[in-house]
Amino acid sequence: MFKKLLNGAYLLLLAIVISGCSSPSPVKEAKVEESINDKAIQLISEGKFRESANIIDDDLTAKYGDWGEVKIESIPQEEQMEFNLLTYSLAAESERDGYYLNSYNRYKELLPIDGIINQEEIDYKIAYLEPKAKAIKAEPESKSGVTIGMSKDQVLKSSWGKPKKVYKTTTATGVDEQWVYGSNNYLYFSDGRLTTIQN
Repeated sequence: MFKKLLNGAYLLLLAIVISGCSSPSPVKEAKVEESINDKAIQLISEGKFRESANIIDDDLTAKYGDWGEVKIESIPQEEQMEFNLLTYSLAAESERDGYYLNSYNRYKELLPIDGIINQEEIDYKIAYLEPKAKAIKAEPESKSGVTIGMSKDQVLKSSWGKPKKVYKTTTATGVDEQWVYGSNNYLYFSDGRLTTIQN
């Protein structure tokens, strides 16, 4: 009787082990989260430079607070790439918006990024933007009113300064912007040049 009980227990244990091994166990799939750099590269490839800069800025601010004083060589390589992607995003956005001096200075800081921009392209951008940047540097720094034909950089240096809001319209013929200052004061730009003053 003891032998039958022992054989029964052995068979039951064997059945449990076999059924446990053969039944599919729930396997958790590892969800690979896309890195900030991957997201930024995707946005850059879509021409969404401002969005790329914003997600990098948010990430760096979360990590470092005021990251403007961070020494790049003191941080991990992956985060150095993040700073470089931010520099590229800001350079490309500034160039597209007609802020040539800002763009020029950013391209001078930029290191090549595989699949995005190489050293030859960086050198080309710097050479292309240098005359525009020098022209802006040569302009008087005085704060004064605005006149038709001024560049956006000239307006920013004027007594009008930075607008409260900017509305941009892209058409087949170019880019138009409305700068809103409040108190019914507006400036209108077409392809980076002041065309209308409304106050």
